[in-house]
Amino acid sequence: MPVVEVPPWARWAERPGPESCTRTTRLGGTSSAESFTGPVMRSQRSQRDQELRGEIGRVWKENHEVYAVRKVWRQLNREGFTVARYTVARLMDEMEPSVGSKGDSYDNARAESVIGLFKTEVIRRRGPWRALEDVEFATLEWVWWFNHHRLLEPIGYIPPVEHEEAYYRRQQNHTAVAALT
Repeated sequence: MPVVEVPPWARWAERPGPESCTRTTRLGGTSSAESFTGPVMRSQRSQRDQELRGEIGRVWKENHEVYAVRKVWRQLNREGFTVARYTVARLMDEMEPSVGSKGDSYDNARAESVIGLFKTEVIRRRGPWRALEDVEFATLEWVWWFNHHRLLEPIGYIPPVEHEEAYYRRQQNHTAVAALT
């Protein structure tokens, strides 16, 4: 059997690592090595990041995995989470990549027709389709989501239903004011 020479840069593996130096003295039910990685010793930022990853993932999933950073950030703020856009971007970089990005059809509603959005967000992403009924159901689900949950930039990052309700409230207020004068 031939002798294999280990290059100097790979010899680090031969040196004892921290696990061989760490005593496993029990401190409060955990070993000293475990206590450095437990939730108590994690930084506040690390703990907050872990919390936010779940919320970011939830928002992204609930919105058919089409929201990019800006819309996830806007939705979290609408829900009462105080979080910086940079933080959302940093944490989303660690997650599964989104289809949308700044400047594409997800951020600019005028860039693509609604049917184009539908094809991109539903037909191509969720297919192949087994039956026409599956496509019809997915269409109904997407239209409801689009009207009630999708944040649209041109109308102030709110869903179309909220924009329409605000419009009719303004109309009622104008009518009431006109009737008083």
